Amino acid sequence: LDILIAEQEVLRSKIELIDDTQRLVISDTVTNPLEIIDCRDSFEDLKKRVSGIVEKEISEPFDLEKAPLFRAKLLKLSENEHL
Repeated sequence: LDILIAEQEVLRSKIELIDDTQRLVISDTVTNPLEIIDCRDSFEDLKKRVSGIVEKEISEPFDLEKAPLFRAKLLKLSENEHL
């Protein structure tokens, strides 16, 4: 993901108000937003836990003045299963 962010300007972009006009600004670097969540301890309630994480994520607004303009989560469901 770090390589992709470094190579693709759009993944390092943000929107700033400059002279009363919204402008796309490309940052030189941004922090990799990948968050890894271990859900292996939630086997009984896995579907409920994943649904809760998704609901929270889709209700969270973006701050368009902060790059990157995307979020990434990796849910570890088991040793060999990820979402």
